[in-house]
Amino acid sequence: MNIENTINFISNLQDFVTLNSSFDTVIKWFLLYLAFFWIALVIWVAKDAIARSNSIIFHVLVIILNIFLPVFWLMIYLLIRPARTLLDKYYEDLEFQALTWHDKKFCWKCHATVEDNFKFCGKCWDNLMQECKWCKKDFSKEYFICPFCGLDKKKK
Repeated sequence: MNIENTINFISNLQDFVTLNSSFDTVIKWFLLYLAFFWIALVIWVAKDAIARSNSIIFHVLVIILNIFLPVFWLMIYLLIRPARTLLDKYYEDLEFQALTWHDKKFCWKCHATVEDNFKFCGKCWDNLMQECKWCKKDFSKEYFICPFCGLDKKKK
């Protein structure tokens, strides 16, 4: 008796699913929604991976795994993805350079970074130092007078 009731219930449920067009429509819309969600998830992960890494291998691997294992791989990707985007890294480096620029000396001709004791620019070979005609000591071209003896370089 119990088995007959179970078989009748399954049969009635099967008839409801196959004969009821509204249930069929709901299932189709739900599957369509899942398909759009899956495509959107693949596109988002691809864009996010491209924004966070320069590695082509990483991009391809992430996209392929997201296509075949969408929800499971999304959770793993959110754990292993780089913390900052490439743009964030660029601006952080730019900010660091802006904060430390006053500690550096630059070539007046090509604007390359040079050390304080360099006499010539390594990039354009411009002479960075000049010799004082009076005390014979080297000083930077950016000075108008010798910082050692006070001789004005414009006066001869």
